[in-house]
Amino acid sequence: MSITESSDFPDDNESNEIDRNDDTQSSKKGPNKFLVFSGMAVQMGATIGLGAWGGQQLDHKYQPEKPYWTIALSLLGVFISLYLLIKQAKKLSDDA
Repeated sequence: MSITESSDFPDDNESNEIDRNDDTQSSKKGPNKFLVFSGMAVQMGATIGLGAWGGQQLDHKYQPEKPYWTIALSLLGVFISLYLLIKQAKKLSDDA
């Protein structure tokens, strides 16, 4: 019996098949939920921040008595970010 015919060593095909099974199982696991929720928080902050910044720019340009644009666009940013948060949370719960 030669070394290559020995039954003590696994075939290359068997070890590759085992490696492929490990890769498919880990990829089905999905993203870490902590990272997903952290991303949602950053997205909310960016959306609200952009709304507030845009409102300040418009208030500076038109100079109303009160900061109407800042208030309106900040609230719009809050509503948009809440909509996106609910949409992503629903998608995350459907995937689980």
